Amino acid sequence: MDNHSDTSYNNTNMSLKYTDEEMMEMVLDHIKPTFIHWLFIVLFVIMFVVGAGGNILVCYSVWRSQTLINVTNYFLVNLSVSDLMVMFICMPATLMHNVTKSWFLGLAMCMQVRRFIYTGREFL
Repeated sequence: MDNHSDTSYNNTNMSLKYTDEEMMEMVLDHIKPTFIHWLFIVLFVIMFVVGAGGNILVCYSVWRSQTLINVTNYFLVNLSVSDLMVMFICMPATLMHNVTKSWFLGLAMCMQVRRFIYTGREFL
C-alpha cells in the first residue's frame, strides 16, 4: 500500500522536475505549427477570404439591385449571412484547434462553435 501511494505522489509532482523555462519550451514545441500545418493555414485563409468575399458580394448585389429583390434571393441572402456567421465564428476557432491540438477559447466559445456546427449539420 505504501509503495502505491509513493508512486502516485511521484506522478502528481512530475512538473517539479522541470523549470518554468523548460515547461514553456515544451508547451511551445507542442503548439508550434509544422509545414503541413502551415499549408493547412494558407488553404484555410484562402478559403476564408474567397468565401467571405463571395458571400458579401451576394448580400451587396441583392441589396443594391431592385431586380434581384425577390423571395428566392432573400433565401440566398439568408444562406449567405448564415455562412458568414459560421465563417467568422467557427472557422478561426476550428483552425486554431486543428493546428495546436488544444482549445484556448474557453467553455462558452466551445459551446457556441459546437452549436453552430451541429445546427448546420441538421439541415443538410
